Amino acid sequence: MNRTPKTSESQAPKVWLLDFLERYWIIVLAIIFGYPFIKRYIDDQKANYALNDADNEKAMTRVIAENPVTLQEALLKITTRTEVHDIARSIAVAFGTHIQTGDSSFWDKLNPKGWTENDSEAYQQLARIKQSATVELVSRCYYLFTRRDLRKDVRELLDSEYKKKLTLF
Repeated sequence: MNRTPKTSESQAPKVWLLDFLERYWIIVLAIIFGYPFIKRYIDDQKANYALNDADNEKAMTRVIAENPVTLQEALLKITTRTEVHDIARSIAVAFGTHIQTGDSSFWDKLNPKGWTENDSEAYQQLARIKQSATVELVSRCYYLFTRRDLRKDVRELLDSEYKKKLTLF
């Protein structure tokens, strides 16, 4: 006797994807609609960590600039070439930015030493820089002295007749 089993379902094989979607359709929808929110949350967290790192770095540079010993140690970590330190310091004094630091108070801006700039002295110091690698070193040392960007200060503070002569800036 040949018996065929009685089944209520169709004898056609099911596709595994349809079977999976039938069982876990809620989870699949949650993943599809939840992914943008999760990605945005992760990106926001990364941005917050980056801002905290920037704030910590700014606080450290403030501590470094207030103490001459730590300032000298930080300068030596950037480069051991003292002429680069002297160039950065001379440019900061010539621009008058050695007093007007990025986080200075209102009363510091009233100091007359920071009111003037000597463009010819700044140009002479900038002209001593002959290599682009030295420009980066001087910029980093200048930032330690003033907490300002050297390239931005050159664009804003230096006269146009001197800017035309500088090739590296």
